[in-house]
Amino acid sequence: MATGGGFDMIIFSFGSGFNLESTDPVYWAQVKASVAYANARGVEIGGYDLIALSLTGKGYDAIDPATGGSAGSTCFASGWNRGLLKQVMSFIEHTGLSMVETDGPYGGTPCGATDHDHYGAEDSVQRQWENQAAFYAALRAKGVFVHAPDDYTFAGGANKRCGWYSEMQYSLPRWQHIGISHQEVYVMLLARHD
Repeated sequence: MATGGGFDMIIFSFGSGFNLESTDPVYWAQVKASVAYANARGVEIGGYDLIALSLTGKGYDAIDPATGGSAGSTCFASGWNRGLLKQVMSFIEHTGLSMVETDGPYGGTPCGATDHDHYGAEDSVQRQWENQAAFYAALRAKGVFVHAPDDYTFAGGANKRCGWYSEMQYSLPRWQHIGISHQEVYVMLLARHD
């Protein structure tokens, strides 16, 4: 049921202060009250999480194999990932949130850390992708709508992905960005007919 304004979902988005990874019971109660208020008016509530950067600088960074420093993104094969799904599921079950939109982490970032759940930089990209696809699939299995930034729709782990946007394409010259976007649309249409 859409509201008078035609909205059926509102997303606590980037910059709103929303924190999917919070464990604060007072914050959970505030989100639960907002969700209940919206649901009573026929509106679902979702939340955005910048998990690409949520724990950088706290021991969970993807480590650049060439420099040994942070690659600028959280590694989804680090110890942080092991508890993330349980924590997010608890948050969702308590608050009634019905949608999650994530920004990363970007499994395409090789990680040279020696204490993460992969066998080195060569294995890290695949392991991060597998972990993130499983994270989204678990959310979907609980009925949570997932908006993901990458190709997790093909792994059964996302309901929707961004079109015409990727971090790598963003700074390309416009004609290259448009050309790549056209190819993405073509591939997505082919996938629907297979």
